[in-house]
Amino acid sequence: MNPRCFFAFPLLGILFSLQLLRAEQVVIREIMYHPQMVPEGETPLPEFIEIENLTSSVFDIAGWKVTGGVDYTFPDFSTVSPNDSFLVGRRKIVVCQGDPGEFRAAYGLSNAIQVFGPWTGSLDNAGERITLRDKNGVVMASVRYDDEYPWPVAPDGAGHSLVLTESERAIDDYRSWGASSRVGGFPGTSDSAVVSSLKINELHFDQDGDVDWVEIHNTAEIEQSVDGYFLSGARGFGDRTEIAGSVPAKGFLAFDVGFSNNGVAFLVDSNNVVRSAVDYDRQSLRAHVAAYPDGSADFYSSAQGSRGGPNDPDRETAVVINELMVDPPSGHRDGEFIEL
Repeated sequence: MNPRCFFAFPLLGILFSLQLLRAEQVVIREIMYHPQMVPEGETPLPEFIEIENLTSSVFDIAGWKVTGGVDYTFPDFSTVSPNDSFLVGRRKIVVCQGDPGEFRAAYGLSNAIQVFGPWTGSLDNAGERITLRDKNGVVMASVRYDDEYPWPVAPDGAGHSLVLTESERAIDDYRSWGASSRVGGFPGTSDSAVVSSLKINELHFDQDGDVDWVEIHNTAEIEQSVDGYFLSGARGFGDRTEIAGSVPAKGFLAFDVGFSNNGVAFLVDSNNVVRSAVDYDRQSLRAHVAAYPDGSADFYSSAQGSRGGPNDPDRETAVVINELMVDPPSGHRDGEFIEL
């Protein structure tokens, strides 16, 4: 037998063990940090954090704490409500703002979903770190979310929650998160991020600096209808512009609008689900912001536009970043580099 085989099996075991040690057991699965704005006199949906046990084990959560912009301590064991002290395997629980009974009513939740609260404080609309610790102070889960690109835009006041879609990746990685597939999210139940082939692709500004047209790009191989949809440049959708028509396969369709430049734009369907949301930064005296490549979330300010066609915004291409080392091997403290 090849002697290298004797070395390979123990090595594989070590690597497998290390992978298990890195795996999350408990995660923060969903965050409603900025519920949708509502008209004066109405009450917005309450904020919440959803916690999930990814294992088959049962955790004693008595004395666990949620900290960050909010503070909550799970209750001690009680014979009156013994189940409130345990997080069983493969289950989700919710910690909320306000009274749990009112929270259930607002979201239409059954009594089968465990809801804890109220917490003190409120989640920061601009982003912050939320941490879950056990009764001994050991960090069980932690995430630093944000409301700016490259994090999803729709959870910041447009009605959607922030949903963890990839628990195998680092939880602080924006690529692990998406906008919930429905307005209000799915507290206590499974959800996936909204998926859409329609993308806001370009915006044009008039002489007063307001947005006067928006282009939609269809990334799908078939035509997509936008009947019943609307465009908006505000998180509360107060300036909505109704649209209709069909965007050709792999094609483009622009719509005249009239809303202020707030640095955001939303494409919303007939169910008020945000199908595309962008966060952009317009440079002075440039009349366009355009995605590049088409359909991406990377927007460039440009003096030249391409209404109804592929984007080619002004950008520097003579010098590019060619290679990055962002996570060098262990022990290489000076191993990070950028190659131009």
